[in-house]
Amino acid sequence: ILHKVSPLFITYVSFFTERRVYLEDLNAATLLSYDIDKRLAYEKAFFYSWETEEAKNFLKENKIRYIYLVDNQNDLFRWKDLDLEKIFDNQKVRIYQVGDKI
Repeated sequence: ILHKVSPLFITYVSFFTERRVYLEDLNAATLLSYDIDKRLAYEKAFFYSWETEEAKNFLKENKIRYIYLVDNQNDLFRWKDLDLEKIFDNQKVRIYQVGDKI
């Protein structure tokens, strides 16, 4: 699961889904001395600067099957270009499933 890290450093996505998350809980990761700079850079590039093929390769290489966004995080997100299907939307949370073509 990939989700944009929010200032709240939420950890409930992995807890409730029982799935691995690409990047979550920056406070805990920092305390445990994980090198998160590379993952933060990749996440930022995925959401803001990568071209479609680069983004698709990132999803495939990291075996990301879902993308989770909260509140207004999808303002620039190009989900239709990435062969994603919106599978949940309740105005607070949007979840996209990565298509099999990636």
